[in-house]
Amino acid sequence: MAGVLTPGLIFGAKTDAMKKKRFPFILPAVSLALSVLGAGCLKTPDESAVGTLCVRLSPSGYTATKGAAALPDSGSFLLSIRDGHGASIYEGTYGDSPERFDVPAGTYSISIRSGLFEKPAFSAPLYGDDQCVTVTDGAVVQVLLGCAQLNAGIRLLVDASFTSRFPDGSLYLSDGTEGLPFGKTEKRIAYFQPGPVEIQLLQDEERTLLTTRNLSAREILSLKLAASPAGGQGGHVSVAIDTARIWTEDGFTAGEGAQGKTPETALGTGEVAAHAGETGVWVHGYIAGCFKTAASPVFYAPFPSATNILVASRQSVTDKDACISIELKKGALRDAVNLQSHPGHKGRKIYVKGDIAASYYGIPGVKNVTDYYLEE
Repeated sequence: MAGVLTPGLIFGAKTDAMKKKRFPFILPAVSLALSVLGAGCLKTPDESAVGTLCVRLSPSGYTATKGAAALPDSGSFLLSIRDGHGASIYEGTYGDSPERFDVPAGTYSISIRSGLFEKPAFSAPLYGDDQCVTVTDGAVVQVLLGCAQLNAGIRLLVDASFTSRFPDGSLYLSDGTEGLPFGKTEKRIAYFQPGPVEIQLLQDEERTLLTTRNLSAREILSLKLAASPAGGQGGHVSVAIDTARIWTEDGFTAGEGAQGKTPETALGTGEVAAHAGETGVWVHGYIAGCFKTAASPVFYAPFPSATNILVASRQSVTDKDACISIELKKGALRDAVNLQSHPGHKGRKIYVKGDIAASYYGIPGVKNVTDYYLEE
């Protein structure tokens, strides 16, 4: 039953700008991480010796806190690769990056981010990873990037007693440099870099520090604010941790324990082979091409077949061994998805539910598809 899913169920569609945009500069969000990594990545590249870097984003490597926002599309993640002296090898989106980088032997800093996070913001979790690897002459180095949440969040739960006690007061969250006004009815999570965050009360042109909390990466902290009535004993403000809403270091991983059971936990192309023989599994990736024969993959129009498609972890792939194959049986699925009739589908993200085959056209694949979703 094709098309039963709504876009809201999927992790998130990339914008046209992110699909094509290149970033010919060091990303501000990763500059510090790269400078730290660079301290241990100072081996001078040897121009006479060449190796290969293969960089992949772990399809199930998102480590998030409970209740975090839906994960963004990995194709729009920002990838940065630099040599041991900071020279850029690649700056751009993960979806546009090549499957292989032939580089001089040496050490390399690799960083990925789900976006830019330059100052406090609401509803802005940041995911990423940093790795330092050494490439030797003739070696093929496989780099598998995970994506843990790197920033921290805080939310205030304002009790009616606080609003009654300070009807004209307003709340402000600050990391000492920048901050965010926090409305008394605000429900969103405010995200900051890990470190101390002050909760301040602004009233009658005076600023009062209520409390300071030191936030750790991946922590989402909720604080309850209450106050005794005006003129009451002590007239104090109480700040209590809402233990039901502390999400920190709990090891929740998207897809854990239910990989492939729903579109949200769909397997990435690199995970499919390990699930050979399983049935009714969701898989996702980017449409890359199709097979004419098992020995003849085609990645550019005109496409010779309507019976199958090749799906990859990123849009730039032109290597069949970096893909999985999807069977398109005659019917609505083939009519809607095949590249022979719809060459414009190349590069679009697709989710399919079917049976995992150890080999279909000589590579792992999905057959007997019963459901699908094609992102716009």
